Amino acid sequence: MSLPSVSWRPAKGVGGAAGAAPAAASGRAGLVARISEIRLPELLLGLSLPWWRVQALPGMPAEIAFMAITIAICAFVRPRRSIRGGSWIALAYFAMLAQVIVVSLYFGQEWTTRSFRLLLLFLFAMAIAEGRLHWKSVLAGATFGLLFLNLPAYYMGLTPDKYPPYLTGFLVDKNVAGMYYAVFAVLGLSSFKSKLSQALFFCAMFGAVFLTGSRTSISAAAVGLAWWLIRNRVGLTFRLTFFGFAIFLLKYVEEHFSQIGMFADRDGSDWLRDQIGIATQAKLDVTPWFGQGLNTAWVSVTRFPHMWFHDSYASLRVEGGVPMLITMLVLVVVVALGLLSRKKTVNKNLLAAEAGIIVILVCAWKLGEVFFTAPTFLLLGAAIYERLTSPIGSPGLSVGAEG
Repeated sequence: MSLPSVSWRPAKGVGGAAGAAPAAASGRAGLVARISEIRLPELLLGLSLPWWRVQALPGMPAEIAFMAITIAICAFVRPRRSIRGGSWIALAYFAMLAQVIVVSLYFGQEWTTRSFRLLLLFLFAMAIAEGRLHWKSVLAGATFGLLFLNLPAYYMGLTPDKYPPYLTGFLVDKNVAGMYYAVFAVLGLSSFKSKLSQALFFCAMFGAVFLTGSRTSISAAAVGLAWWLIRNRVGLTFRLTFFGFAIFLLKYVEEHFSQIGMFADRDGSDWLRDQIGIATQAKLDVTPWFGQGLNTAWVSVTRFPHMWFHDSYASLRVEGGVPMLITMLVLVVVVALGLLSRKKTVNKNLLAAEAGIIVILVCAWKLGEVFFTAPTFLLLGAAIYERLTSPIGSPGLSVGAEG
């Protein structure tokens, strides 16, 4: 699945130009080397990401077809990495999935389609973690697709437009679009070496997040950037403090500054969100510890008889109970984010994946389906690849796997 490698030897400087020429050539060599690492199939897969939300068939998003085809192909690709503790990660996830299926059967809930999607998402993450899928190539395709395909297509009137004037594109929903752009705004920082190029890239992506009008996604991108900037400069205690302070700050901003500037006319949408929140809490109050089964994270409110939760933490609790909530938080917060890790520094790729997980955790607070989405499991796979894997046949972690 790899493109042929491109070799590059910078020319030696001649005479008085020997100082500047090698430096410039070295920069070009680094760029060419990074481009040569991109694998075409994964690049094309990433380019398709904006279309994953399009309905391929009634009730079935194209995401399922793309992931099923990808996983089928990956089954014939030899894994390049072994995962430390991979069997425990798989056991925990499959136990969670089995438990929620049993609960769904007990309550008579339809479970086949959604459980199949949850299975595909995990296999997608494992294909990335084992190196069957090159996640940096998926990232390159996704960022290009979001910036240079989805965004201009929307403003050229070539895509659905259900929330004018907010940017949606092929992602259809402005909050979904906001989450996608926010995730790749921070994950894409790993693709650039200089601080200037990182700053320019983030500003472009953050501008797109702002155009979606998703307040939660804007906050998430800002907090994700903060994690990117401070993670390798502080120890475990400060990281935990930052995590707690971020939660407090987000709640404070939500309560006091949620309707200023361009968001001043959100009375109607905020009223609906409040009604969904009240109904969600009422459903949580009557949910047993083991949950109510798949496809139950919805409520009926005035004029809206079937509204999905706007809180992904509550969705986990209602669908799969305490087991699903704990399992997903362990996978996302402990395994992917490494919140309790005592490593003071991590490599740039893992740092970007952690920042993306921060975006997911913030978006999950106020948006609907967040945990069981392609960006979340892309981040999970990338974080496991960078943190917990070693080359096949190599003892222990690879050099620089977490630092």
